[in-house]
Amino acid sequence: MSLEIGLAAALGMPPSDAEPTVLFDDDDNGGYYWFLHPFFRRLAETTGQYIDLYGDAEFRGADLQSLRDTLLKARQRVATQPERWSISVGIQTMPNAPVPPPPREVFKEVERSELLALIDRFLTVVERSKVTGLPVVCFGD
Repeated sequence: MSLEIGLAAALGMPPSDAEPTVLFDDDDNGGYYWFLHPFFRRLAETTGQYIDLYGDAEFRGADLQSLRDTLLKARQRVATQPERWSISVGIQTMPNAPVPPPPREVFKEVERSELLALIDRFLTVVERSKVTGLPVVCFGD
């Protein structure tokens, strides 16, 4: 599963190749998404737009400012973290095994510098949205 974030090439369309984008890929950088997930949930409470690995969201107008504020709060939190740490990305179960083992929490390591760079790219997308008037779109699969 992956999530691509950028500016809409046209309304209802995926992000444009000509503009900066942010990509969350569960295999490569899933821990980064899950660190940001609580921030995205709070953002959804205010805007009704949920940045999800499986769904779509669109930000414009006042919602765009809320997105920017959320990213700045997340950036502040990341700046206080150690250089590397582990993030829970889910629970592994094997219900079809003959004798299922107990569920196991799965962790992925994240790096502060990489997460700060990712948030900065996301903030660049937001700033480009303000300049171009195109909405920020999030396409999950």
